[in-house]
Amino acid sequence: MSVHFSKKTKYLENLNKKFNENYRVNNIFLKKEDLARNISSPLYSSGVLDNLAFQFNPLNIMLFIAEKLSINKNSIFEYSKVQKIKKKKSEFYVEISNGGVIKARRVVLATGGYLSEISGININKYLFKFTTSIAVTEPVCSKTFKNKISTNYAIHDNRRAGNYFRFLPDGRLLWGRDITSIGKLTRNEIIKGTKKDLKKLFPSEKNNIDNLSIDYAWSGQLGYFSSLMPLVFKNSDNLFYITGFGGHGMNTAPAAALLIKDAILGEDRKLEIFSDFYPKWNGGVLGKYFAELYLQWLKFCDL
Repeated sequence: MSVHFSKKTKYLENLNKKFNENYRVNNIFLKKEDLARNISSPLYSSGVLDNLAFQFNPLNIMLFIAEKLSINKNSIFEYSKVQKIKKKKSEFYVEISNGGVIKARRVVLATGGYLSEISGININKYLFKFTTSIAVTEPVCSKTFKNKISTNYAIHDNRRAGNYFRFLPDGRLLWGRDITSIGKLTRNEIIKGTKKDLKKLFPSEKNNIDNLSIDYAWSGQLGYFSSLMPLVFKNSDNLFYITGFGGHGMNTAPAAALLIKDAILGEDRKLEIFSDFYPKWNGGVLGKYFAELYLQWLKFCDL
């Protein structure tokens, strides 16, 4: 479910109608009174319910893939940070943090905002790294907000630096928030920011929010390129890159991975479509500050 801060209800309703017509879907537009049956906040003016959408736990997906790989006798190396990649003749030698070396005929670098100078391309010269955070409350949260959030739909608001949240099966509230290109967020900063968000959206629950316990809080980095397109690429050494999905990796990265699979099997012409989106320099040290200014401008526009 998407919820709107904008008061232009009629405009948003017509926009949803055109979206349904163009993409042949049946998203349901919710006026304020309809939205209130699911979530009630003085800041939310309307919303859109997509009954075909779903949310899933990405960790469970990764564990499922790992299980399938192990059945086929593949090896998975955890806690083994890649330090350097070298190529000698037709083989890659991958040096890892525990002192070991993995030999492979092909290497695919698949990650988010964490690639560094370990291979032929210094991705850090092109990648913009943005930090976002998630907090998870104590289990009693569903009772605290029972008159405010009466659904377990996955919800996101339509601000460009907005929140996304849902109730978990055990009554915890999972709260995703904010985006920044400068610095890292501490646990206390995430907790403080989460409570500030909750008080803004649900001002009548300020006292309950003050006493609310946040059991989990963490942050992570998203990788973006200036083109807002991912890097799906094979270099001259046949080293494959698949990165820069900017928080959309769980839906679009598998599609890109199929292209990488085809290229490994000899059909690499499909990768050529991404050549027009090869990333440009990110501006170095100053780049992240310009990116932060842009983010702050978007947040200002969201007010």
